[in-house]
Amino acid sequence: MNKAPYNAGEYKNLFVPYTVAQATSSDGRFTAMPTDIGPGTTFYRKDILEKAGIKPEDMNTWEGYIEAGKKLKAFDNDKNINIINNAVSANNLIIRSNLVAGEGIYFDSKGTVLVGPDNARFVKAFTIAQKIREAGISMPRSANGPTNGTRASRRGPSPRNSPALGCRV
Repeated sequence: MNKAPYNAGEYKNLFVPYTVAQATSSDGRFTAMPTDIGPGTTFYRKDILEKAGIKPEDMNTWEGYIEAGKKLKAFDNDKNINIINNAVSANNLIIRSNLVAGEGIYFDSKGTVLVGPDNARFVKAFTIAQKIREAGISMPRSANGPTNGTRASRRGPSPRNSPALGCRV
């Protein structure tokens, strides 16, 4: 990829550093163009957050996000609004965030397993997921897998749908 006609090396500085590391072989060759940097976005209903006394900036940390979820749950008399679809989503976001350059999600550059109680990223991911479940701020999961919201979205709009952050469809 570094040689003509691609000359991909010229564009390395345009990519997020960890994607360049993932596209570089162990002998230093740039072997692929990064295509996925995994951006994320949170959508919310400003009017509902305001009525519940929540400011978007209150949700800049996982702890703040969980507290906002508790406020949102307390505000909603029907208990039909959830701040996140399920705790597994939070777990996966944390596990896949802030990876060290040259490391994968589950293994380091030498192939050593990263999953375990000595890895702060994994400890945080499971701790936050547990706090979300314990706070009751995620949608319930069915015994056979998908969240209630997933099934509801397949049926179409209904007043009982409760996607994340009170965005009823």
